[in-house]
Amino acid sequence: MLLFANTTLWAYDFRVGDLCYNITSQTAPYTVEVANEIGKVASNNYPNLTTANIPSSVIHNDTTYVVTGIGDYAFWECETLASLTIPESVTYIGKYALASCNCESLISVVIPNSVTSIGEGAFHSCIYLTSINIPNGITRIEPHTFALCIAIPSITIPENVTSIGEQAFLACASMTSLTIPNSVTTIEKAAFHMCLALESVTIPNSVTHISGAAFADCQSLTKVTLGTGVKEIGEQAFGGEYTTKLYDIYCYATNPPKAFESTFTNYNAIVHVSCENYRAYYSDIVWGNFKQIECIGAENGNVVTDSVIIVPSTNSVSITWPTHTEADTYIIVIKKGDEIFCTLTFNAEGQLLNIAFAPGRNGNHPAQYAEQAGNGYRFTVTGLTEATQYTYSITTKDAENQPITTYSGEFTTLGTPTSVSDIQLPMTNCQKIIRDNQLLILRDGKTYNVMGQEL
Repeated sequence: MLLFANTTLWAYDFRVGDLCYNITSQTAPYTVEVANEIGKVASNNYPNLTTANIPSSVIHNDTTYVVTGIGDYAFWECETLASLTIPESVTYIGKYALASCNCESLISVVIPNSVTSIGEGAFHSCIYLTSINIPNGITRIEPHTFALCIAIPSITIPENVTSIGEQAFLACASMTSLTIPNSVTTIEKAAFHMCLALESVTIPNSVTHISGAAFADCQSLTKVTLGTGVKEIGEQAFGGEYTTKLYDIYCYATNPPKAFESTFTNYNAIVHVSCENYRAYYSDIVWGNFKQIECIGAENGNVVTDSVIIVPSTNSVSITWPTHTEADTYIIVIKKGDEIFCTLTFNAEGQLLNIAFAPGRNGNHPAQYAEQAGNGYRFTVTGLTEATQYTYSITTKDAENQPITTYSGEFTTLGTPTSVSDIQLPMTNCQKIIRDNQLLILRDGKTYNVMGQEL
């Protein structure tokens, strides 16, 4: 419904039966029009519209009608609109209702808490908006709702919102502060794509899925915190050509969230996980690509890497060991039974100086280096036999060839064991099963691998 006088326009969208009645002047008889034609009237017929005051009710033919909504495209491209008043009677704002309202004076819109639905693209391309509130009754941010609102500096999403739609905040280039509540479960495709000023983001525990390109090309993003509930992160979610400053990723999920090679751009970033989840992230096909994976707290000196991480596969084993400030060499010895399989010698910088294999084997690779892995070095030894038990020792020596620290232990490569003795698990009340070509052990209602680790 449109009621105008001079340069002031009021827009209402209320229903009588199945029709949307639109009064085109104060004195002329009303005409019946579809809702999206309201926008055409506002933008095309009233190019100098500056003020829109929407009353809570109107009287027509002696009948009072409550104004409950703003129709689709109601103020589409009203580029001179500088002031908008929305009453408490309004419960919804239609699709693209204020899209492309690019008046330099329209910098703030107050939406009453009575509004429970804001349509797709409602504020799309309101490029001068610097302040807008999202009412507490909103449960979903629809696609494109605030896309290209390039001047908004911060966004607080209310507690009742459960999903953030596709490109909802696309290219909100000035947004430096973002608060996502613990009610959101899904962040859809490109929701915050090209939020160029955003420096950090915390994904709450309630979020399970982060869709592709959700935070792609956020060129100022340096820190991301992922909550315990995150299960899947889409392609380029934190990637893109310009997401190169992301250096710290804190992930509190017990199991590494499913990710893709393109999910992240900068694999030089440090991934911080709880110490008990370190092995799972390190061996993951995507997360394992990061150069550094650290226990949460290590960056503050609260956690010291003082243990060895062993991750065996079928025919190889990855060994991560702590460095020492006085180390001159690190010597790793791997044995199969009483036989030495190989001896590896590294210098203080992690350069592999020598590999001495057992008789009948050859190997000398002085150009190789162990990878940096948090506060330690990491190296993968190949050529092992599957489903076989090995022991290892790692000795740190100083410049006088005196031992500083020594670590030792055992591991079993993956595969089907050749005998029960290869299984490092008490066998009382056990049942052996084959799943995905791997031998697993069922015991007391729990599942273990051949290394005795609970799955």
